[in-house]
Formats: sequence, structure tokens, C-alpha cells
Amino acid sequence: MKSFQLIGFAGAVILIIAAFVPLAEIGNDIITMFPIYDNAQAGAGIWVWKDISAFAVTYIITLLLSFFFIFKRWKAGALIVTSLNLAAAVFIYVAFWMTSVKAANYANMHFSYSINGLLILVGLTMLYYSGAKTVKKENKNK
Repeated sequence: MKSFQLIGFAGAVILIIAAFVPLAEIGNDIITMFPIYDNAQAGAGIWVWKDISAFAVTYIITLLLSFFFIFKRWKAGALIVTSLNLAAAVFIYVAFWMTSVKAANYANMHFSYSINGLLILVGLTMLYYSGAKTVKKENKNK
């Protein structure tokens, strides 16, 4: 196994961990990408997990596909799923930004982001590096 593959696998593992690390906090409730802390609704209904459910599922499916493409050394596939994962992460953060705007209207609702954004940036950078360093396999049937 090549070093760029190990970097890609490490990036994908970081992104999987980032899915379960708190993204933000509203009042006393924490929000994660997946509702594992009984946080499908948080902040007295300001945050509803259904807002990002499709993007959260896309996020994890593209991560699983990235394991496959990195293992098989398919450059185009690895770069495409990394781009799709980036798009899903951007849409999730847009939803969080909109939630922070809604929470600003309430004096007793404190909204704060967590370290999750840095984890996602590091993981996506490692995945992109792995996909960019992948050398296309030669067709042996020629």
C-alpha cells in the first residue's frame, strides 16, 4: 500500500469521526451531523435534523465510496467523491449558518460552532491529496 493511500484512508477516517463530533451548540443542546445524542430537534425547535438529513446521508455514502476508490487507485473516482463530499459539507454548513441566524433572534439562545469544521477541512484536504497523487493504472490488455 502506498503512502498516498494511507493518507487518503486517514482522511476518510477523520471525516467519519467528524460526523459524530459536535458541530455546534444551541443553548444547552449540542448538534451533530447524525442525531446520536438525541438531538434531532435542538434549541426549542430552532434546529431540526431533517434539514440536513439528505446531505448527511450523501456525506457518509461518499466517504464509503472514497475508501473503495482509494483502495482501487481510481483517480477520477476519488476526486469526484471528494468533490461531492465537499459539496455535502458546504450545504450542511449553510444549514448551520441559517440556524445561527435564526438563533440570533432569541436573546436566551446562544449559538456557537465547534472544532468539527477544522476536522472536515483536514479530512477533505487529505482525501484530495490522495486522489491527486493517484497514478492512473495502465491498461494491460493493449
